[in-house]
Amino acid sequence: MAVEARHISLFPPQLLCNREMMNPIEADTYLYNTQMGYGVPLSGTTSTAETLLPIENAQEIQSVLSSRIQLLYSPIRFAVPSPFLARTSLFQIQQQQLDTDCLISQHMEKVRMEIEERRKRHARRLLEAIETGMMKRLRAKEDEIEKIGKLNWALEEKVKSLCMENQIWRDLAQSNEATANALRSNLEQVLTAQVKEERALGAGLDDQAAALMDDAQSCCGSSGGDGAWRR
Repeated sequence: MAVEARHISLFPPQLLCNREMMNPIEADTYLYNTQMGYGVPLSGTTSTAETLLPIENAQEIQSVLSSRIQLLYSPIRFAVPSPFLARTSLFQIQQQQLDTDCLISQHMEKVRMEIEERRKRHARRLLEAIETGMMKRLRAKEDEIEKIGKLNWALEEKVKSLCMENQIWRDLAQSNEATANALRSNLEQVLTAQVKEERALGAGLDDQAAALMDDAQSCCGSSGGDGAWRR
């Protein structure tokens, strides 16, 4: 995170340089192969300008200091000189990491919930499709069972009607047989009576024929006696 600030000198430049350059500037001086040392005032009689200035290469140290300050307070910097700013930057980085982790967690949870919801919808659609197919098959089976039941009922009714018709024909046959037997008996009786009558009639005719023959014979006999007498 870039921090822009102005360098305000509340202390003499020599003190500020000595305070801020205890560690960083040594690395820079080693970079430039510069051997340098710092002076500290030993007594109140020693002047500040004399004691706090570097022993040698003051102009080179000043240029390094200027470049260091420009690096520290540039819009994009790579180090924080102040511990407070370092802690603040570290806290901000940690807060950004926490926010990023929270956003990632929320996004992952949202994605997980969406995937779970899609899986549930897919499962519901699959179950609905299976249920619809099963209902269609059950409905088809029920229709088939109903058709078979109607066919069985029609066959049962047909069998009942055939049984009734068979019984009617049986009764009719028995009635016809009884009628035929009665007619046969009546016919036999009629024939017997007719034979008897014919026999009786034949006997009467025979008697009549015999009587006629007797009469004829008697007539013939009387006719012969009369002729002989006439002669």
